[in-house]
Amino acid sequence: MLRLRTRRNPYLPFLLICSALACPAQSQTGDHSFSTTSRLVVLDVTVLDHQGQPVTDLNQNDFTVYESGKLQPISNFEAYSQHLLPTTLTQDALHGTADLQRVLPTSPVTILVSDEFNTSFEDTAFARSAIRKYLANQPPVLKQPTNLLAATDSGFVQVCDYTLNREQLLSALAHLKPVLPSELMRSGGSPEGVAIRFAQTLASLQQVADASAGHKGRKNMIWVGRGFDSIDMRELPDHQVRLLKGAAARAINLLQESNTVLYSVDPTLSSRLVNELNADDATSTQQAFTASPGASADPFNGTISFNSFAPETGGHAFALMNNLDEEIGQSVQEGSAYYALAYVPNHDEDRENLYRSIQVKVDRPGVTAFTRRGYYAVPPQPPTRTAAQAKKLTGFEIGTALSSKITYTGLGVLVSRNAAPDSFKVQVNTPDLSWTVGENGALSAHAILAAVAFDNKGKPLAKNVQEVSAHAPAGQSLGSIPFTTLKIDLQQPHGTESIRFVIFDQQSGKMGSSSLPSK
Repeated sequence: MLRLRTRRNPYLPFLLICSALACPAQSQTGDHSFSTTSRLVVLDVTVLDHQGQPVTDLNQNDFTVYESGKLQPISNFEAYSQHLLPTTLTQDALHGTADLQRVLPTSPVTILVSDEFNTSFEDTAFARSAIRKYLANQPPVLKQPTNLLAATDSGFVQVCDYTLNREQLLSALAHLKPVLPSELMRSGGSPEGVAIRFAQTLASLQQVADASAGHKGRKNMIWVGRGFDSIDMRELPDHQVRLLKGAAARAINLLQESNTVLYSVDPTLSSRLVNELNADDATSTQQAFTASPGASADPFNGTISFNSFAPETGGHAFALMNNLDEEIGQSVQEGSAYYALAYVPNHDEDRENLYRSIQVKVDRPGVTAFTRRGYYAVPPQPPTRTAAQAKKLTGFEIGTALSSKITYTGLGVLVSRNAAPDSFKVQVNTPDLSWTVGENGALSAHAILAAVAFDNKGKPLAKNVQEVSAHAPAGQSLGSIPFTTLKIDLQQPHGTESIRFVIFDQQSGKMGSSSLPSK
């Protein structure tokens, strides 16, 4: 029997999370119209002029792509204009993830994350003020659907679900209660503390990627906080180096496969320097870590740094600067102004754990192209797990999704009540499930369906978890079955405030979630 863990602990033990992170084997193309092949490499490319402004009038012939120094023919191209939002949207066009999937299913989105478990209380306060200043300087209708999360010791807090309404985000931020980074205060820079926060950060990145996997548009995750401490691996035993590098590499591939671009904005030191630095003397943003096309080496040789993650996904890592609100704004601007290129690598990539560098050049003087630095053609595989370990990990992942208030979109889910008071109908988008063909040609899909009742303080009162299967006869077209209907029962004890539903595809690992108020 699968045991779910719905406690508020947001991370697995260090070694377990390092061995658990994995990325999908198949290639994904996000919001792009490209047909998918197992070897297709898709790049989002931002092009800036010498003043840092987006260049918007380029065509395919202006771009040249190199992989590990070898020229790659561009097979597909999407112009800048194909990723712009409609100009007719109002601030009330979106009220959460469900509306996003319905109204703007392929739109680029912004995910603002306030990192409050890696960052001191003082720096977190400064970071929150920077987010507030950035939002206050935006128009009433935001340029992108925006979601605001706070990452704390007890897990993600959904501060505000996707919206285009600036005032809604400002109000939600104003009502976010301050919290102390208790684990950081307890363990500090000790090896235990560094290991815990490394694992917790990777788990948080994975959770955001998993939760947003069903949205086809580009996800621009702007991580405002310190991130984990750098880890010097030169003195570590080989098996620990392999474990750490493997976890970091799989996390990068997971973000890339889910079309998530990371921008990190580090407030550390900024809160102490802001009163000492004159704005005219502030460090130029050009000195930030960027997704420069020149780097070709494995980014995790010798040292693992959080600042290395952003450029590996195509974003920037800003640090030691006092204009945090401008850095957030630059991240949003770059994340909404990009071209899409695709190519099929034309050289051998059979060697294991091979890192491929990527370089994009633009045939126009005075402009610079930014994209991800590279990828792992064969990502390091996690250590082999026993059946009991795999079941424990699955239980933890589902428990994390149940405890979270983030909407998971890997599987499209709609929940409604049946006639019986404690019975619920769960409809899943049929194409989202992983279907296998049996010997007789019949189709089947297998999942885990879970439901938990919570009180008004988020305490679980009752839960039910069950393995479920769906079937279709041989010759049945899945396109003719828009929804697969499942059923789950759950008693609602006195004090139930809401019910959270999560479905987990046992083959792909994708999850979907939905919530209902109490009866």
